[in-house]
Amino acid sequence: MTKTHQKIIDEIVKKYKKDRKTIAINLFDSLMEGKERPDSDVDIEIVSNRFRKWVLTKSKKYGIIVEIVKCPKKHLFYQIEKYPYLCYEYLRDKILYDPKGFMKDVKKELKLYFNKNTKIAKFWEDELEIMRKNKAKGKDLKNAKQVYDEAEILFSDEHKVTRDFFN
Repeated sequence: MTKTHQKIIDEIVKKYKKDRKTIAINLFDSLMEGKERPDSDVDIEIVSNRFRKWVLTKSKKYGIIVEIVKCPKKHLFYQIEKYPYLCYEYLRDKILYDPKGFMKDVKKELKLYFNKNTKIAKFWEDELEIMRKNKAKGKDLKNAKQVYDEAEILFSDEHKVTRDFFN
């Protein structure tokens, strides 16, 4: 990870750790995997009781794109309960801040779900592998929204997109 990436992450964690309503902070995508490039964006999720709705913000800091998902704790429970098949990413996230073990418990619960639902886990592993290979070859990537739509159509009871987040 570059010094710039680390500086951005440290600043975000420091800012949100000060807020007593912050429950967890997670790092995801290439920085979490250690496969970043100097121009890789910073993808962070803040789970908090302060937020009223799920929001994705995008900004630029020190020339790097920073995407922050602001997720109310209540919404995270809703996601896991109604759309567990869309929560695979949480197994791969790196927890940056989790003072009460909340995210650790969430990961445990999701791990049990995906261990029981191996077809869904395989779908996500296959999609992630395709994205990694295409990225390495400089090919166009399926965007995350398309993959989430596909997963929801395949694995939901309704077999259609019904979620009201990440649209």
